[in-house]
Amino acid sequence: MTKTLYIISIVLFFYSCKSKQEVNMQFKAAPISEWTLENLSNDRFENCKTITEWNYKKFTDCKNIFSIQIPSLWHIVEDIVEDTHGIVSSDTTKSLINSELIIVTEIENDSLELDEYFRTAIFQLFTTETKFEFMEAGESKIGGKESFWLSYVDNSDSINYTAYLYYLKNNNKNRNFYLIESGTYGSDNIEQKQCMLRQVVGTFTFLD
Repeated sequence: MTKTLYIISIVLFFYSCKSKQEVNMQFKAAPISEWTLENLSNDRFENCKTITEWNYKKFTDCKNIFSIQIPSLWHIVEDIVEDTHGIVSSDTTKSLINSELIIVTEIENDSLELDEYFRTAIFQLFTTETKFEFMEAGESKIGGKESFWLSYVDNSDSINYTAYLYYLKNNNKNRNFYLIESGTYGSDNIEQKQCMLRQVVGTFTFLD
């Protein structure tokens, strides 16, 4: 999780404007103290329907571990953080207030199972002093694989960022964890944008 949030901070250098609008979500934050793996939500965007203006291109990472369908006009940067494998993809023709992005991060850890790692990560992020507000957590399927997800909001002065972070484990090739983040900036049409991004996330596939 820490590496993923560090990548997000770097992405901000792609943009030149900032927003101070308040995020208006259609659901309320749940206290992290009440969260357990036994009360997970369903994937709210798994079967959502929306019309997108995007055409897609297939991207395969340089290690030949995964592929994902990315909007064809989006910019893709691979391995943006030293010693961390992954990609950051976004439409850099948009201003920050209107932009969306997809981040994939590889986390090297073969000692934990997916549910153990997810439980550890979620409490590390939200039980310490942080600017991130926990919203919801659930389970899903990504590329036919088991996945856990969480959503959070960053309402700090310089950014209004809403994100869904999907956790997967590659049990076939390297047993590492892969975090796929779909993020939106600003307060307009958040759920519609996340619905569109969920369609991108759903194309993520581990390669044999």
